Amino acid sequence: MEKGLSLLIYLLINGLFLLKYLPETALNPFTGLVVYSTLIAGVFLLMKYLSRQLTSIRQQQLRWPYLLLSLLTVSGILVLHQLIDPMELQVDRWSAIDHFLERMLSGEYPYLATTHLGGYGSPFPFWNIFHLPFYLMGDVAIGMTVVVLVLLISLKKLSGSYERAITYLLFLTLSPAFWYEVAVRSDLLYNFLLCFIICAWWYRSGINISRSGFLTGVVSGLLLSSRLSIVIPFFIFLFPGFINSSWKQRLCFTGTAAGVFLLSFLPFIIWDAESLIFFEYNPFVLQSRQGSILEVVVLLALLLPFSLVWKERFDRYTLYTSLTILIFVAVTFMHRMVIDNFDSGLFSSRYDISYFSMALPFVIWGMTYKMKQKNDL
Repeated sequence: MEKGLSLLIYLLINGLFLLKYLPETALNPFTGLVVYSTLIAGVFLLMKYLSRQLTSIRQQQLRWPYLLLSLLTVSGILVLHQLIDPMELQVDRWSAIDHFLERMLSGEYPYLATTHLGGYGSPFPFWNIFHLPFYLMGDVAIGMTVVVLVLLISLKKLSGSYERAITYLLFLTLSPAFWYEVAVRSDLLYNFLLCFIICAWWYRSGINISRSGFLTGVVSGLLLSSRLSIVIPFFIFLFPGFINSSWKQRLCFTGTAAGVFLLSFLPFIIWDAESLIFFEYNPFVLQSRQGSILEVVVLLALLLPFSLVWKERFDRYTLYTSLTILIFVAVTFMHRMVIDNFDSGLFSSRYDISYFSMALPFVIWGMTYKMKQKNDL
């Protein structure tokens, strides 16, 4: 049942991308959706059947298919980034980071930088600085390639076998949402892919707040300094350990996470506090302007129970994380539609369906694996 629900979420997310973007081609979107859903369901059942057969094959024999699929995936990313002119894109997540760093290195206050479409960037400081080496290499989109490479290097160890690693990577590469994020050089998906990798390694290593409040606090503070929505995967993963920790451990984690988050802003506050705090389009405003008290209540109503029921089952953790993201984004969009009296549809420019793709790294794991015990990924 859990795998089936994850499969439905996966199909829903990718189906939205097909319905929105296939009309721009000669293909009928509904026909494409049926064909795609049939293909994915077939691959899902086939891999489920083959998993029993592949367990008898020596792992070294599966290494080469995995390396080949990895090579094709990375090559596909690099080719798309070479073929598509970023200045022609109508998505400006890449230039929000690029122009921030360009302005910062020229000695101008970076949070006043505009994107190539004339908007303002919303990423918090750590995520911008994370891309500094890639900017110096000539393209902030290298960040996606690097995070995907980290995933490829980690998958076999995290999953425990090459057949599981192949399965995860196969569903990632069969995702139109993934390739959309690649094509438009968006940092959103790989921001959450990085969070997934961290939580998977923490789970495998048995790291939680009670065992390492300082480490989890530092990492959580840094990743929270990318975008606020990162709270979803980290809260669900860490909250069980938080309530089972002593007050000293809780204080260590909370103080460290809050301190690291605030320190990441300190240089920009010292530089020009007014332009950061009181600017009409500062990153806090941009990241929270689509929300309201309703969305906060909904999010808490999802986070608290889901964080308490995954019970050391990482496949359940990934399912509940993807469910939380899916429901939260859907409620946010529906609330805005009601406010707008349904003047615009889901596929209009008013709504960015790529927010649903934040769930992809988690839902693919949920539809791929059945983990029975701790450290058995």
